[in-house]
Amino acid sequence: MNNQRAVSTAHTLATEAGRRMYEADGNAVDAAIAADAVLTVVYPHNTSLGGDLIALVATGTDAPVLVDGFGWAPAGVDAEAWRTEHPGAERVPARGPKAITLPGTARGWQFLHSTYGSLPWADVLAPAIEAARDGFEIAPSVRKAIDTTAKAGDHGLRFVEGFFGPDWATRTEFSNPALAATYERLAAAGPADFYEGELASAVLSYLRSIRPEWTAEDLSDYEVRTRGSLSTTFAGHTVHTGPAPCQGFSFLRFLEGLKLDLGAEAEAGSVTEEQIAGAWVESFARSDMLRDSILTEGVADETLMDLGLPQRDDSVPTPPADGDTVGVAASDGTLSISLVQSLYSGFGAWEFDPATGIVFQNRGSMFSLDPASPQFVSGRRRPPHTLMPVLVTDADGTVELVQSTMGGKGQAQIHARLFMHLVQGGTPDEAVALPRWVSGVRLPDDTPWSVNIEEDVPAAVQAVLAAATPEDVKTTAPLTDWMGHANVIDRRGPEVLAASDPRADGSAWVG
Repeated sequence: MNNQRAVSTAHTLATEAGRRMYEADGNAVDAAIAADAVLTVVYPHNTSLGGDLIALVATGTDAPVLVDGFGWAPAGVDAEAWRTEHPGAERVPARGPKAITLPGTARGWQFLHSTYGSLPWADVLAPAIEAARDGFEIAPSVRKAIDTTAKAGDHGLRFVEGFFGPDWATRTEFSNPALAATYERLAAAGPADFYEGELASAVLSYLRSIRPEWTAEDLSDYEVRTRGSLSTTFAGHTVHTGPAPCQGFSFLRFLEGLKLDLGAEAEAGSVTEEQIAGAWVESFARSDMLRDSILTEGVADETLMDLGLPQRDDSVPTPPADGDTVGVAASDGTLSISLVQSLYSGFGAWEFDPATGIVFQNRGSMFSLDPASPQFVSGRRRPPHTLMPVLVTDADGTVELVQSTMGGKGQAQIHARLFMHLVQGGTPDEAVALPRWVSGVRLPDDTPWSVNIEEDVPAAVQAVLAAATPEDVKTTAPLTDWMGHANVIDRRGPEVLAASDPRADGSAWVG
């Protein structure tokens, strides 16, 4: 077994945190948590302690374990009052207090560390504390998000001014002393303190100040869920991802469709880019309609995976997310983890607690306000989720590939693009930098049939995509930030390979 260790993230400081854990004799889970914690500091537009987490963890040849840290709505949510307040609205508002669901990240870290971690908890949080306390350079991706949010209206501008200060427009560096103190508290008391300790009281105080129905029990009762993965085989590989309410089914449906359409070519792993593009729009449009209409924690995965389902044209698309998520890939030869953590949209709900330094997610905007919808908002319910980790194993169950990405609703498509290139002989460096296209709702005026294409996608592939949806094709610059930040580790060869997406501000480390 190759015991080389690797970590790949969207920010160099997060990758450095993972490397530090390895060099302190930690394992892949220690590295992933440390990297993720740093990302909540240096990538606050994409992730926060106030967001959700999902991870797939594999140990040796054992079946991967799915760790679902998706938070829920408070028990006292009054959906009928919201319907009266927002007449005619199909969805919970995209920003503001109503969009907040309970952050699941700290419980996710707690489970991962207690089950798999090897280093002291305080050591794992140390890099995040240092970054929040000492400050860091504002990355290009963060600067774009700051400027976009400030231009998005009074609420966005108030958030930016409150979080980054009155000199937000010219700042090149940033620190978050309140978040440093929060992490120091968590380092000393443990991650459970977020839900049932001193930090829980502070979090509850803030949440109740903007939405009074939150209770102490909404925090203390919350636990992560662990399950098996949702999986399928393709060309001799087994692809594992998250079951409902995760959108992982969309990626697997695409692979199943390729096998159905191409037969032996698919099983042999000899599929052209034109063939991939030809199946793309139809497959992902149908999956997106299912995600936006029936995906919920109660729906059966068999229902979502049924390729015979009729096309749905009556769904109300959930609002486009900015893809404000981070993916961490880590592997040490024994443990492998694909971890995804998110605020859903840029800077989440645009709600920030100055006492704790925490930005809160807006995942609740994926809930429906239609009582007839399977996604109707109700107490202690988890909303549909775009987050989806991916591990790929061989016939013996050994991990071959670790994939993680941001990308909002486009995550399944980014994973498909990565996987198809890698299993047909490509390298991680090539896979993350490939010209990318994403169909569906990525921009405010998109529909499930829209296609956004980076300009350097080969002309023949662009022609196939355009033929599938001739009236709704848009182009964007090569390596566009909102086309997703992917991270890959490849353990198949004599040397472990890893890569981080050039669309982000990250790096990969192997040692």
